[in-house]
Amino acid sequence: CVSTRDYEIGRKYFFSKPKLIPNVCMKEIPVMVSRRNIKKILFVGRHVAPKRLDKFEFLAGAFPGYEFFVVGGFGENKVNLNYLGEWTDFCAFRDYDMLVLFSDSEGSPLVIQEALMAGLPCLINRLPYVTDLDTWRDQITVIEDLSEMEIRKGFTLACSKQYEEPSEIAAKMALLQVTFIEKIESCLERL
Repeated sequence: CVSTRDYEIGRKYFFSKPKLIPNVCMKEIPVMVSRRNIKKILFVGRHVAPKRLDKFEFLAGAFPGYEFFVVGGFGENKVNLNYLGEWTDFCAFRDYDMLVLFSDSEGSPLVIQEALMAGLPCLINRLPYVTDLDTWRDQITVIEDLSEMEIRKGFTLACSKQYEEPSEIAAKMALLQVTFIEKIESCLERL
């Protein structure tokens, strides 16, 4: 559950002894800063299919004026590409300027949601099953495919966009939570 209200809904409809499992990254709404000078680019994910770390590595090679960081595995550090290894409960999103996630498939990618809630813009490729990010479309740059040309164009565009101010992001987060809870309650009432 993500809130006390979700906890109560779960207790009412699903189980008699609920357990609250908070997201360790979302203990509080962060104080966000305006991100107009993008320099530190982050990739968080497993180094196995369907994640496309190879495309992130290409991006680092194509843009040597930026620093790229990989969380979730090990590799050989290069001039502007740093492998930070495995992390448990990675929450340092605010130390970076943009999240990049290239993947062949995703369900509901939590890493994108966590990055957005921390105020980071995201660059992702078109993922057919990801539908719950429409509210954030101004913070996300989506490329159509993982061709080198499309990756270069998408990254250039993502770095040049003007992103929303923190107060606008906080308002969206509040609206999303209310909408999500209303949908859950509506579905549960029909059971």
